Amino acid sequence: MMNRNFHIIVSLILCLCLLSSCTAANPALDETDVLTADEAGKPGNDTGIQQDGGEQARPTGSGDAQLSESSDIEPSGSGDTQLSGSGDTQPSGSNDIEPGKDLSNAGSDVEPAEANISAVDRIRHELQKDDPPVVSYELIKLFFDYYRGDQAHNGPNHWYELRTLPDFGDGTELDWDGLVLFAFMLSQHEINAEGYSYMPKETLEKTVGRLFPGLEYTHRSSSLFDYDGDRYTATGWDFYGGEYYRLREISRNNDGTFRAAFYGFSFHEFDSFEEDYDYLSDNMKALINHTGEIKPDTDMSELVLELFYRDDYSEIMYANERVEITFKLSDDPEFAFKYLSCKREMIYSE
Repeated sequence: MMNRNFHIIVSLILCLCLLSSCTAANPALDETDVLTADEAGKPGNDTGIQQDGGEQARPTGSGDAQLSESSDIEPSGSGDTQLSGSGDTQPSGSNDIEPGKDLSNAGSDVEPAEANISAVDRIRHELQKDDPPVVSYELIKLFFDYYRGDQAHNGPNHWYELRTLPDFGDGTELDWDGLVLFAFMLSQHEINAEGYSYMPKETLEKTVGRLFPGLEYTHRSSSLFDYDGDRYTATGWDFYGGEYYRLREISRNNDGTFRAAFYGFSFHEFDSFEEDYDYLSDNMKALINHTGEIKPDTDMSELVLELFYRDDYSEIMYANERVEITFKLSDDPEFAFKYLSCKREMIYSE
């Protein structure tokens, strides 16, 4: 009987030892293994555009001159002319960022449940708050994320939205060439038998209806598209490079609409940290000069956003345009805004 009790006690001791060993081999996750709310809102934790300035959704082309991205439209298809401010006359940096915020915590207001919400819903949610909007780190990032967005074949291409928004409204004559280009660049295209890209007129009608409430227009050809009564066919031109936009001013009007102003910063099509320095755009050179030695896998959009958080961003980089828009919030699942006016001013170097 004593032997049997002895064996039982030994067995229990062995079981307790094994349980203790298993617990030690499987400790709870340390906090550093989990993406915190702060990290979810910091630059670099969201996927962004590619380093070359956003070529994820390049149109398939029009004739011999393939459609590629550019800050200038060249109907002849030459893409030799590029926007490249020399910095001789640069606007001063904005000083209206909320004081008292630590740059390392920029974007940390994003709650865990909001981390996976689309850029469309995040910016719409922020602008629906009761407080008057101000240029803050949060709004700089939200507009940056929205306008750099590229859903390619899965949805609208926000990368071109502010960049190709036509001049119109508030006493400004409608830029018809710009409106057709805007509808084309935000949509998917088809190719005709001759290899030219085109969009049905219904695509333009749908785009105008969703984004320009009450805008009146007449279907017709433009400098970049031939209209045949049924479709708009690209005539052959280039659209090189890319553009990043930094929020400068934001306000809400008494009727609930908004006014926002931006600086635009141009980049060349093949800008990257691996390209020969002599062939880079002025803004790509500014990034490299400011940052110093950079690893080839550095995310360009992350660096641009970090500079946009600074008050002296426009003294480091070269603004190529000023854009001022008025808009109201939309309930569209893919577009945050309905545009009421747009005025664009190019900044040319001397």
